[in-house]
Amino acid sequence: MTVRMERKTLFLGSVLVLVLWPPGGHGQTTASSQLTGRAFTFDIPGVSYLDAIPPLVTKQNIGWRFEFRTKLPNTFLFHHGLGSYSRHDFPNLEDYELFWEIKHGSLHVVHHLNGWRDEVDIGIALSDDRWHRVWVTVDGKTGQATVRLDNQTLQMRPYGLASAVNVLVWSNLTTVTSFGGTEKPISLGLQTFIGCMQDLKYLTSSGEYRDVMIRGQAGVSKGCVDLCSGVNPCRHGGQCVSQYTQTVCDCFGTGYEGSTCQIPGSTVVTLNGYDWIIYRLYNSQEDWVNRENHRFSLEFKTQRGSGVLLYAMGTSPTNDHVIATLFGGSVHVSVSFGDDHLELNMGIGLDNRRWHNLTIHHQGSLVEVHLDGVVRRRRTRESNHYLSLDPNIYFGGGHNFVRTRGLKVTQNFVGCLRNVYVDEVSVLYNINKNNNKTKYSGGRKIKLGCDPVDDPPITFPRSGTMVLVENEENARLMVQLEFRTVLHEAVLVHTELIAPDKEVGYDIGDLEVWISNGEVMLHYKPSSRFPNFTQDLSIGEKVNDAMWHSLQLTYVNRQVWLRLDGKQIISEKYRRPLNHRGNIVIGHGLRRYKSGFVGCMRHLKIQGRTIDPLVMVQSKQAVGVVLDGCDLKDRCKGLNLCEHDSVCVSDWEGVVCDCVRVPYVGKTCHFANYLRTCDEYYQAGWRGSGVYRVDPDGNGPLSPVYVNCDMEHMVAQEGYGLTVIEHNLPKNFTAREIGEPGRKVKISYRGVDRFTLKALTERSLGCRQHISYLCKDAKLSLGKLTWFKTTDGRVLDYLGTTDHGDCHCANNNTCIQPGTACNCDADLHKWTEDRGFNTIKEQLPITEMVFLKDKGQGVVTLGPLECWGNIDHQWETAVTFKTTVSYVTAPAWSTGDLEISFKTDRASATLLHQSSPQTSTDFFTMTLLEDHKLEISYSVGSVERRIVLQTKAKFSSGLWNQVRVEHDRTNARFTLNEASEMIDLQKGERLARFNGAMFIGSPGTKLSGSNDGIIGCVRGVVYNNKQLDLVKYAEEKSDEVEAGCTASCQSSPCQHGATCEEAWGQYTCHCLNTWSHLGSNCQQNIDENMATIDGAEHSYLEVNVTTPRVLSGTLVFSFRTFQANALLFYMHDHFNNFIQLELRNAREILLLYNSLTYIIDEFIPVRDLNDGNWKQVIIEKLDSGWLKLQCGKISRVIQQKRALLRTYLSKPFNSRESVRPIRGELPPDPFIKLYVGGVPKEMKTKITPATLHGCVRGFRSNEYIFDLEGSAEYQNGTSVGCIAGCEKQGCKNGGLCVELWEGEYQCDCMNSYYTGITCQTEPSGIFDGSTVVRSKVKLDATSLAASSSTERLTVHFTANSTANTERVVLAFVYSSRTGDYILVYLTRLGDVVVETDLGTGTYIVKKSGSFVDDQRHKLEYKRRQTELSLTLDPFEGNKSSVIDLAELDQDRPSTVVHPDYTLDRVDTIMVGGVVLNNPRFSNYQNFTGCLSDVVYYPLANSVLKFQPLKELHQVPQHDTVEAWGEEPVPCSPTPPVMEKPQQEIPSSPSDSESRPEIVTMPPWDKGPAEVELIQPIQTPNITNITRIVPIITSSTDYLTIIIAVTLVAFLLIVALVIALLLARLRRRRERYDVQKQPAEYHELKMPLKSAEPGKPPQAGRVTASHLATMDEFSLVSGGTLDQESPQNHHEANGYHFPEMSPEDEALLNPPLNRKTNRPASSISEVLEEMERRRKAKVAGLDPDVVVLTDSPVSAQSMQMHGEGDLEWDPQADRVPLSCKNKSEEAAEASSHRSDSPVRVEFNGDSGYEAGSKPEVEEENTASPDKLYKYDLAGYNSESLLKGDSVKTRLISEEAETAC
Repeated sequence: MTVRMERKTLFLGSVLVLVLWPPGGHGQTTASSQLTGRAFTFDIPGVSYLDAIPPLVTKQNIGWRFEFRTKLPNTFLFHHGLGSYSRHDFPNLEDYELFWEIKHGSLHVVHHLNGWRDEVDIGIALSDDRWHRVWVTVDGKTGQATVRLDNQTLQMRPYGLASAVNVLVWSNLTTVTSFGGTEKPISLGLQTFIGCMQDLKYLTSSGEYRDVMIRGQAGVSKGCVDLCSGVNPCRHGGQCVSQYTQTVCDCFGTGYEGSTCQIPGSTVVTLNGYDWIIYRLYNSQEDWVNRENHRFSLEFKTQRGSGVLLYAMGTSPTNDHVIATLFGGSVHVSVSFGDDHLELNMGIGLDNRRWHNLTIHHQGSLVEVHLDGVVRRRRTRESNHYLSLDPNIYFGGGHNFVRTRGLKVTQNFVGCLRNVYVDEVSVLYNINKNNNKTKYSGGRKIKLGCDPVDDPPITFPRSGTMVLVENEENARLMVQLEFRTVLHEAVLVHTELIAPDKEVGYDIGDLEVWISNGEVMLHYKPSSRFPNFTQDLSIGEKVNDAMWHSLQLTYVNRQVWLRLDGKQIISEKYRRPLNHRGNIVIGHGLRRYKSGFVGCMRHLKIQGRTIDPLVMVQSKQAVGVVLDGCDLKDRCKGLNLCEHDSVCVSDWEGVVCDCVRVPYVGKTCHFANYLRTCDEYYQAGWRGSGVYRVDPDGNGPLSPVYVNCDMEHMVAQEGYGLTVIEHNLPKNFTAREIGEPGRKVKISYRGVDRFTLKALTERSLGCRQHISYLCKDAKLSLGKLTWFKTTDGRVLDYLGTTDHGDCHCANNNTCIQPGTACNCDADLHKWTEDRGFNTIKEQLPITEMVFLKDKGQGVVTLGPLECWGNIDHQWETAVTFKTTVSYVTAPAWSTGDLEISFKTDRASATLLHQSSPQTSTDFFTMTLLEDHKLEISYSVGSVERRIVLQTKAKFSSGLWNQVRVEHDRTNARFTLNEASEMIDLQKGERLARFNGAMFIGSPGTKLSGSNDGIIGCVRGVVYNNKQLDLVKYAEEKSDEVEAGCTASCQSSPCQHGATCEEAWGQYTCHCLNTWSHLGSNCQQNIDENMATIDGAEHSYLEVNVTTPRVLSGTLVFSFRTFQANALLFYMHDHFNNFIQLELRNAREILLLYNSLTYIIDEFIPVRDLNDGNWKQVIIEKLDSGWLKLQCGKISRVIQQKRALLRTYLSKPFNSRESVRPIRGELPPDPFIKLYVGGVPKEMKTKITPATLHGCVRGFRSNEYIFDLEGSAEYQNGTSVGCIAGCEKQGCKNGGLCVELWEGEYQCDCMNSYYTGITCQTEPSGIFDGSTVVRSKVKLDATSLAASSSTERLTVHFTANSTANTERVVLAFVYSSRTGDYILVYLTRLGDVVVETDLGTGTYIVKKSGSFVDDQRHKLEYKRRQTELSLTLDPFEGNKSSVIDLAELDQDRPSTVVHPDYTLDRVDTIMVGGVVLNNPRFSNYQNFTGCLSDVVYYPLANSVLKFQPLKELHQVPQHDTVEAWGEEPVPCSPTPPVMEKPQQEIPSSPSDSESRPEIVTMPPWDKGPAEVELIQPIQTPNITNITRIVPIITSSTDYLTIIIAVTLVAFLLIVALVIALLLARLRRRRERYDVQKQPAEYHELKMPLKSAEPGKPPQAGRVTASHLATMDEFSLVSGGTLDQESPQNHHEANGYHFPEMSPEDEALLNPPLNRKTNRPASSISEVLEEMERRRKAKVAGLDPDVVVLTDSPVSAQSMQMHGEGDLEWDPQADRVPLSCKNKSEEAAEASSHRSDSPVRVEFNGDSGYEAGSKPEVEEENTASPDKLYKYDLAGYNSESLLKGDSVKTRLISEEAETAC
């Protein structure tokens, strides 16, 4: 219709300008009322045409005729159409046209009027440049057209309606006739006519033909012009060919070429076997045409006897062809005309390196073949001499040839070509001039000239291509080749090795040459059973440099030599006999390496035999390899295209990113395989908890990780997926310990770095981490003693809250001690705990915990990181679209990916529409098509797409659905929940480049068709790399769109499975069962009122009803039973109106009731009424008064109105009354009684049985509900509720349950493999090595099973690995009469062997592997006449080794050929061992382990089977089975599957517990958490510390560290020993002489405190490094030194001082040394100052004034200890030392005990030396030094610090040697 209207429009309103015809005028429009002509030439493409307006009369016959000639297969000829006319005058005329065209060389005629159309084809090969006459006439009355072409005639159909001819009133219409073209271009899909026309005539109303009066023309010349008729433009005898628009020269046979045959010689090309020449016969596939004249010519020279010279294939269905090939040195020519084949062979020895001329000329039915002057002719049938060829003509070869009859070889031609012609076209000359009709293909650049050709290299264009070379098994192998590649990883050569093996028959290995990391490597694995001998040897030279490298692999005498470019490596010699299996794979490996070779190889030799690449590439040995001249380029070089560490592979098709080893997909490995969080899996419909892989940054740079997903997490009644990540800090980790330093703990998370953790927390809606701190006298003191750090280094000082320094208990005022920040900060001296969740996700997870030292104990437990939700899918960011026209307008999608989430109750709607401005047609739309399907359609530039995604969950279910559109430069991925589709983007197809408004919701008038927008909620709209603020845009549409998701069905108000219809603010409940579920929310379920009737005689339910009209209302009733016949209910009143329902023959529901005195009975047929399932019956009273009886989908309307009796009826109705109540003479009191399941014995009934055994429920009449449970409470034979035993527990494993009601049932395990009371026991047994089970087999001697050739045996076994004995029997099938047997046993090595002897000798079939491994295995042995087969479940490490070496795959059965003999008269099956008095089986051992599923099938396709273990465990036990030894107990090798309790969370209705893939958490060598000690300790005995880690740089070598630390420690020890020796020597030398003075002159060295009475001590302190502290001297330890001073020295002198440490007390205000005018820095100076003060008082001087004198006596008397030279002068010291024994010392000490609580001994050393010397050393020293003892009786610390005089001083000097 579109084409027709275009044609019509072009003619309407045309104005024809009539001018005189100028002679020979081209390109001008002319007209003349009298102009006629004999012939015309149309010679300007797209311009040439003639126009005429013929005078026509209404209802006349119309017609035209003319002659034409052309070379075009598709061209315009003639068109007759309407000019302008008034639709008012011609209301019934819509359109008319009659046009002719040449289409595929035939005449195509179209006749069209309004809606009627007819078209025909006539003629063939009309583009042969010959004259053809055509005329068409149309009957003016019928509209039937007659078409004549040359000598052919064809009738077209007449108009469809008789009145149609009245539409065309030619007298009042203007019509236009066009020849060859039109004034204005019309859309015919054809080019304008080029050629000649003559004798143009039209049919007049009088019936005669007259010349057409030309009204307009362009591009037409008068006469049929032959451009070659003048001077021949072709030189050197070239033939001129006229094309009407130009001339061309046919230089064939002249020895010249060029446009005018002016160039001597001809173009010569060399073809290498991988390249060829293509000539395009016509441009478009639509231009195909049948032709009867062809000429193909070429000259060739070669030294190879085979190759394709010419290949021209035709179109289907005729499949014409012209083929010329070299075959065996001869030319084979095949020309096919459909099913007529002409073939001939010419020449011999044409591979002699000389030029040969071949011409194939097709002229009609004649085919001539010229070869070097010899002509051979063949003829085809005259009726079929046309050829229809495809546009491409191949010279010298091609690829993917269609194998046809005439194609003798498929190898490409190798040699030289010249003078290649197709008709008059010189193909090689045109290809040299880059003519677009000729093309060089297969190679990089055409080689001009004729040069010798070597064998072409073999190209392996992509991974997976290979060459398979078949060879014989041999002990020697040699492979030689040259190769070039750019790959880092590949396989060059692969072959298998084989060695005989006594255990498994044969041992298989392999020999391969790899490229690994760019280097050639030899992989020699002679044995799979002994893999330790495997050798991987590398030469060490890089070969992936795109250069040619030579390789030679030699295998001789079990040793391998590999030579590469002159360098060689040699393997070790294998010790056992070994052969290669024969077949060699070049370029690919079949076992270990996946990366195939990509590159080129040449000069390939196998066993010294050269492989011809031309022959090989055409054979079955070649898999994907090609010959193309090795156009190898490293396209990956400098290209940063592949993402996520994927490998860039350069092959012949460009660059390929290998995504196999990375969890990403797409051309650039851009798209993540896994969702970002567990919540995204949850929202996408995956609801099974377990281990998942997540990629927190999606398509970003971070790698996916394994996490645990909890899909039952609820937050604010919203379901989420919870992502859980574990760490390596153990529970109850000791954070603080008494006497141990503080600790800093560094925590790592399972396989997750800090960047991934951060990405997860940023993506999630919320995160949390639980912390528990258990303490005893170890404060938390958050921020001071305890703090935590996060992944980004933030310091946290809170626990379970968000307030700094607080714990969770402070946040809710629940701390044990009010006012404290944490429970552990209270001084309770008992174990307490602080715990809580940290919930600020930006400050999670915790990666470091710091615990400073405290006095008590602390234990910490850190929970895993838990995150849920999506930050972009917050509930408060959702909006609700209330109507189908609701929408929000948002900015255009211009960058990034697109995400959107929605929920709705509609199955179809528009979700999103991205519009475009008026200047563009680009758009992007998301539409809900059906309840499961979403369509994404878009138009970008010239590319239009339509992607349909289908999800499992229904849109109308109200669940959230996620849509995501991701894209990069090469791919786009569209995802809907769990469904995903990826497409390859075309050039210029770029998403996210829109600039119009985006409509979310209704698109308004932007889309054609339905414009209904989504009604529901939308959230999480993310594009342009940010989230769209939907709430902000919704405020602009407050009446139609509102913030939040107001889904009324969200709270699930509808009960009992009702469907909630969402109205977004309101809802409607559609009850699942409208008869049983009542109320607006379907909240009342009458089916919950149920009772059980036990079926005993006269058991029934009786209900008395006081409500009237229940007898005439709509009745609803349900029952379940296994009975075939029963009275379901009977209800009657005091007038004897009744209605009853019966179950009849388990197939009918029978209804009986009275209408006045008549009984009406009707039934409905229903299948399986006694199957034990609930059946609901409805007796509905229709508005018409009729009744409708319905059960399930079966119903019947009883078209009789019911009339009730109004008076008492004492007589029975008639014989059809099956239940007769007691009827007295007098009417009873009013009543209505209902009997369910039976009637009282007083009432007579004909129904047998009269009582129902089963359950009833849900009985109501209109709104009245009968209380069945209430009746069951007091009636015999009934009980409340319906307890079906089969429902309560039922039978397991396919057992048939027989219902006994009231919770009782029986199980029939006949058809189940299991046994037991509930078919719960798997027929298995634990065998201890002393047990054998024997079963007797009873077979009918005449049955097929008695002589079987298709037997089968299955055994499941778990063999104990500790029972490592030889030949352990699993099962034994035996005939005691014939001796035939099947024996299944395990070998010592764990192989499984099946041995059989059917009287023809012993045959075995074996599976080798380690099957004695405490794992369960399934074994199946079966025979099909002559084939024995053994299959075991595959597991890692198994290797198949069978007699038939062709079977190498471990997953396939092992097989062996066996004579076709039968297994006869089997009568015994033994399990677990063999007990026979037969020495043949004496060496077999009994089985130890678990055996189950032992089944023997005598016939393959029969139900007959024998199960010994099932018979053993059946109760009662079969008499055909017995156990010898201890009876085996079931071993339950398959543990029962525990069902997980379900929680009420929103779930997908289908596959709600599914998971995208079942994965397990990979092993994690987590190691202990790193612990660093914060403070040094004296004792390194620290408990419960995971690890103490020294801080070292990661780059330091640990061995170096150990050596350095050891050396330093050794040097420190040596230095310490030297220091101790020097100190000891120094102390001995520095013993000083104490002058012998009276006791009162001697001084006591101790630090004092300078404080005046009545004044507080000064606050200033002296530097600790300058002062001696009190704890350095043992003399001040103990109690106070002054008994009169207060006991608490902190309250001295009336001042109260706060508690302070002894260190602080020693540092406060020491006494001043008046002599040196500085504080006393040692106890020597203190004693010296005390002595000076005493002497000053004795002399009557002021003790605070320092007296200096020059008097020797005074100076000597005033000299103090600690001044000057303190060396002992033995000459001056003349005072003899007093020696005291121990008794004297004790007595003296006792005399001073009451006055001096402290007795101090020291050695006279000053300062720190006194305190540093061990006390033990002083006691044991045998030095001659003196020992001074000072007795401080009556002194206290305060008096000493004040400088009071000594009341009592005892100075005793002893010689150490004397004492």
